[in-house]
Amino acid sequence: MTIPVHSNQIDEERQAVAPYNFVPLPSAVRLMDDPPSQGYYQENLLSGKISCTLKNATPMYVRAAQTLAEFTEEKPSSEPFYYGASGKNKESLLIPGSSLRGMLRTLVEVVSYSRISPVFNKQLFYRSVENTSMGDVYRERMKDKVRAGFFHRKQSEMWITPTVAARVTRNDIRREFNVKDVYEEFDDKHNRIKPSAPNRVPKKNLQHKTVFVTLKDDAYDEPERFFNVLEFARKQTGDLEEAVLVITGDMKVRPAKDGTKKEKKEFVFLQTDSDVRISVTDEQIELFEDKDQVTQYQKYAFNGDGKLKDGDPVFYLVGDQESQVIGFGRAYMFRLPYKFSPLEMLPGEITKLPEKYDLAEALFGYVPQDKKGRKQVASRLRISDAFFQGDFQNALLDEMHLKVLSSPKPTTFQHYLTQGKPNNPDRLSHYDSPRGSTTLRGHKFYWHKGDVSLNDYKAPDNDYDEHKSQYSPAVKPIREDQTFNFDIAFENLRPEELGALLWVLDKAGDPDYRLKIGMGKPYGLGSVSIESEINFENRMLRYQKLFTEKKWQSVLETSKEKENNARSAFARWLFGTQDAAIDQVDQLSRIQELLVMLSWTEHPLPKKTRYMEVDEFAGRKHMITGESGYFPKRPVLPLPRQVFGVWSKGSTSVSEIKPIAPVEEPRIARNRVKPTPTTVSPSELKIGDAILARVIKVIKQGDVTLHCESHEKDDVCVIPIQYRSSADRYKEGNSVLLIVTKTVKTPNGWVVECEKHS
Repeated sequence: MTIPVHSNQIDEERQAVAPYNFVPLPSAVRLMDDPPSQGYYQENLLSGKISCTLKNATPMYVRAAQTLAEFTEEKPSSEPFYYGASGKNKESLLIPGSSLRGMLRTLVEVVSYSRISPVFNKQLFYRSVENTSMGDVYRERMKDKVRAGFFHRKQSEMWITPTVAARVTRNDIRREFNVKDVYEEFDDKHNRIKPSAPNRVPKKNLQHKTVFVTLKDDAYDEPERFFNVLEFARKQTGDLEEAVLVITGDMKVRPAKDGTKKEKKEFVFLQTDSDVRISVTDEQIELFEDKDQVTQYQKYAFNGDGKLKDGDPVFYLVGDQESQVIGFGRAYMFRLPYKFSPLEMLPGEITKLPEKYDLAEALFGYVPQDKKGRKQVASRLRISDAFFQGDFQNALLDEMHLKVLSSPKPTTFQHYLTQGKPNNPDRLSHYDSPRGSTTLRGHKFYWHKGDVSLNDYKAPDNDYDEHKSQYSPAVKPIREDQTFNFDIAFENLRPEELGALLWVLDKAGDPDYRLKIGMGKPYGLGSVSIESEINFENRMLRYQKLFTEKKWQSVLETSKEKENNARSAFARWLFGTQDAAIDQVDQLSRIQELLVMLSWTEHPLPKKTRYMEVDEFAGRKHMITGESGYFPKRPVLPLPRQVFGVWSKGSTSVSEIKPIAPVEEPRIARNRVKPTPTTVSPSELKIGDAILARVIKVIKQGDVTLHCESHEKDDVCVIPIQYRSSADRYKEGNSVLLIVTKTVKTPNGWVVECEKHS
C-alpha cells in the first residue's frame, strides 16, 4: 500500500498560512542491523568528540527548568532564562544538552528516513454540525444516541447512572431566580466579561442547583428526545419532581425556518435513586480529563480544573447497547473522541518490522513504550550543555512578555493530515477518515524569518494588560550574535551513523541555512548556526600512552579521510547502492522540503508565514485580500516549496528512497538438548558453541559482562542488551550457560558476544 501524499494542487483561495510547515513522511523507513555492543570498543567503529560553537542569528530564549512546586502545579518556570547554576548564584547562561539533542535528533530522523517519533497515541476530540464530511460523521454518530445521567466515582470504580432530562427556557430560569442573565457578567475585579471570553460561565447560584419540575409522560419513555418541561419552579409545590439545573453553554441559536427567533433553552436532570450502573473505563476518564482536552472555559466553569467530581451531571453517547458508553461530556453536543489517534493514522510502511531499529534510534537510543518489538538501547552520543561565552549580563534583553504562544493544535486536520482533495472544504480528510486514505503530514518545522525586531515577538503592553491569563511568565531573551560552546562525544558509531550526524552539522554550519531552538519560533526567535570540528579517538595509541605524564590519556586526532568516508557511507547506506554520493541526499524531493524549511538567506514572504486569524479559519475573512464575507472554511496548508515559491537551490533529480530491509544475521538454531560447554580458547570458538561463564557485572537495562574460567584474565564475555530477555535475572557470581554469537579481538583481549541458552 502506498503512503497517502499531500496534494500540491491547492487553489490560491484555499491556501492556508502558518508560521510552520511539515516535511513529508518518508516513502519507506530505512532500518538497520541491531546496534553494536557498548561493553567494549571495536576497531572497525568510530569514537571521538565533536567540538561545537553555536551562535544565534536572532534573539533566543530557552526556558529554565521548573521547580518541584511548579511541576506539581503544572505551572511554567518563573526563571527568565536557563542558568548554569541553581539558586541565587547565577553563574552562566546555558542551553541544556537535552534541547540540543532533541533538535539534532529530529533532523537526523528526517535525513535518515527514520520513523517519526514520538507520535501522540491518544484520541483527539472534535465537534462539528456543519455540512462537511466531518459534520456528516459527527451527526451520524450522535443521532438518537445521546442520553443523560449522573457520573459517580467511588474509589477505583466509576460509572454513570441514567436519568431523564428535559429542556427549560432561559426566560423561566430568569423569572424563577430573579436574574438578568444566567451567565456571569463581571469578573472578580468587576470588569465586564466579553461574550466570547472563557470566563463567561454560568452563575454559581444557578449551575447544578436543585429545582423542581413537571414533565410530560412521553419524556420517561423516550429518554433520547429531551422534551420541554411543563412546570419549572425554584421551590417544591404539589407534585413537582426534584431535578438539577444544567446550563451547558452560551451558544448562538439559529432562527426558525420562518425567520422567527428561537428561545434559548437549558437542561434539567431528574434526580434518581436508580441502582443501574453503566461502567466508565479509566482510559475514558483519562482522555476526558487530559490537560490537552480540558478547555479554559471548562476550568473556569467546573471545579477550577475541569475534572469530574462525584455526582456531576453528564451527557453520554451509547453504543449498540444502552449499557455501552462511547463517550461523554458536559454539553448535549459534546466533543467526541475521534476513532483514530494520530499514531494510528500512520501507515503500515512506517510502523512495520517493530523489532528493527532505524538509524535515529540506534544512534540516539530507544526506550520501548510496551513489551512488544525492539528492546531498549542506550545512546552512543553524549551531548553536553552549551555554555555561554562572555559576560551574560550584557547579553540579556530587558524582561518582557512574548506574544501569545499556543500549544500545537493537531485537531487542525487541514494542516496536520495529508489532503487529497484540498479544494473541496466539505470533503477534507480527518481522524475519522478510513485508515489508509490519509496520514500525518510529517515532521513539523518553523520558518526562519530573517532579522526580527522587538515588535515581532514582544507582546503589546495594552494586549497583555487585557489578556494576562493567555500569556506565559516574563522572559529575558538573549540578544542575537551570542556564542555558546558544547561537545558531542560519540562511541562505537558505524560510519553511516556518523555520516548522518555530519550531514546535519554540515547544514548547521552552512551560511545558507539555520536550525531552530528554544521558544518563540513562530515569531522568528531561536535561529542558530553551529560550527563544528571533529576529532577521532585513536584507541590503540590511547592504551599505549594510558598513564604517560601521570594522568589518564585521551588521544584525539583529526582525519578528513574518516569524515568523508562517513559521509559517503551514509549516502551508500541510504540509497542502498555503492555508487551513491553525499550530494545526492540534498536532491531527494523530501529533503528539498526540509532544506526549504531550514533556508536562512532566502525565506517566504512574511504574510505567508504568520498565524491565521479566527475569522480566516471560519471563512469570514479572505486571507489574501482581507475582505469580509463568506469564503470556504478550513483552508489547507500547502507543501513547504509551494509556500516558498521560487528557490535558488531547488532540485529533485534523484529517485525517492525505496525500502531496503536490513540483512538478517542468522540466529543460532535452538537445541532442545542442553549442550556441553566447550573449554577452548576464544580464538578457536565458533558461532553456536556453548560456554559456561560467571557473571561479573550487570548494567541495569544494559549489557551483562561475564568471564569464562577457561579464558585469559583480560578476555570477557558479553550479553548485549538486545539479547537480554525481561524474564532473565542475572546476579553477580552466578554461572550462566551461553551460546556464542560473535568473537572480536581487541587491544585488551578477546570479547565474546553471547546470548543465554534457553
